[in-house]
Parts: sequence; C-alpha cells; structure tokens
Amino acid sequence: MIRADMVVPIYIINLLISDLLQIIARILRLILLTLTDSEGLRIAKAFPFSLFIFGLSASIGFMLCIALERYLVVAHPLWYRYHRNVRHATLISVGVWVLAVIFTTVAMPLYIILHFHKEIMITFSVLWLLPFPLLLFFFFGTWRAIAGATSVRDAEKRRIVRMLALVLGTYTVLFLPYCIVNFIRCYTINTNINIILKIAMQMVNFSALVDPVLYILLRTDVRNTLSNCWTPTAETEETENTATVSPTVTSV
Repeated sequence: MIRADMVVPIYIINLLISDLLQIIARILRLILLTLTDSEGLRIAKAFPFSLFIFGLSASIGFMLCIALERYLVVAHPLWYRYHRNVRHATLISVGVWVLAVIFTTVAMPLYIILHFHKEIMITFSVLWLLPFPLLLFFFFGTWRAIAGATSVRDAEKRRIVRMLALVLGTYTVLFLPYCIVNFIRCYTINTNINIILKIAMQMVNFSALVDPVLYILLRTDVRNTLSNCWTPTAETEETENTATVSPTVTSV
C-alpha cells in the first residue's frame, strides 16, 4: 500500500489507528460505567477519557496532514514531486503523535480539575477551532488550482476534491458544532445548552466511523474491485467474445 510516489496512505493508516483508539476508549468507558462506583473507579474513569482525547487529537492532526498533502499535489506539483517521500511522511506522523501526547498530558489535568471554569472551556474551544480555517484554505486553494493542474489526471482530480470535501465536511458537521456550543455554554445560563452540548459531543464520536471512507476514496484498486463486484458482466462478455474470435482466426 505504501509507495514512494504516494505518501498519503501513511496518514490514512495513522488516522485509522487514532480512530481505533477512540473506539477502544468508548468501549472501556461503557465497561467502567457498569461497575460499582468508588474512589478508585472514579480515577480509573479518567483513563478512557484521556485515551479518547489522545486519539481525537491525533485524528485531527492526520486530517490536516491529508488535506495539506492533497493541496500540495494540485497547487504545488513540482515542489511536491521532489520533496515527497516515505521518510518525511513518517517523521511528520511521529510528530503528530508526539503533539497529541503533549496536548493530552497538559490538557487533561486542567480539564479534570478546572472542568467548569469558563477560561479552560474557551481555551479548548479555540484549540479545536484552529484546524478549521486551515481546512478551508486547503479545500478552496485546491479548488482554484485544480482547473489548471495539467500534471494531474482528471480521475485523480475528482478523487482529490472528494477527499478534501469529506475531510472538511467531517470537521464542519461533527467537530464545529461542539466548539460553537461550548462557546455559547460559557456565556449563557440556559439549562438546555447542556443537553445540546451532549448531543454535539456524541456527533464527535461518529468521526471514527466516517474516516474509513477516506481509505476507500484514496485506493483506486479498492474502488475498482467494488465496481467489478457490481458489474461482472462486462468482463465476462469480453472474455466470451475473445474466445469466440480465437477459433475463427485459427481456422482461417
């Protein structure tokens, strides 16, 4: 899957790993909720939440990496051609994981201790909003540059646009509402806002189920395989026609 001429699969693989960590964290949290409450259990419940935040932070980082890589393919193809390699992608991936560890290590104690403080909630919302303008820039920058990109095939152009649209759409629909509701919660005393916040948080959980679609959009061979499963008759007819023509040519 990983080739020197296509480094974005490295980001996809790491994105799927971060999604897996989020799913594991949710399962652990559900298991702990069924146990009898105690002081030790309350401390143990912090681990699944920390694991979830760690996976979520890494997931956002790899979404940015995918969007940046696709933007460079179209907007700066010459630079990308001479700088793409597996080593750089691997180092960037390691850097994303390290930043996720640092963010979780610093942010989680503050979040647990100062959970209801307005300042910490605003800080979290701002940090989660930072990737959004970058995703907008990558998407619309690619959209403008893709028409004049002669070095990229039309099929690849369509796949790049679909991938960036999915990344931007995922962040806009699943992440952005939580940030906005969090801001509103800091400046309102409406009790219904907590219900809306819980709904927005549940939407964030769905991101781990949407990200695998990026893999399907990326892998041309996977999509072709799925297409062939639905339309096997064309290949069969071609084989039959070839078999029919061959005896005729031989007899002549």
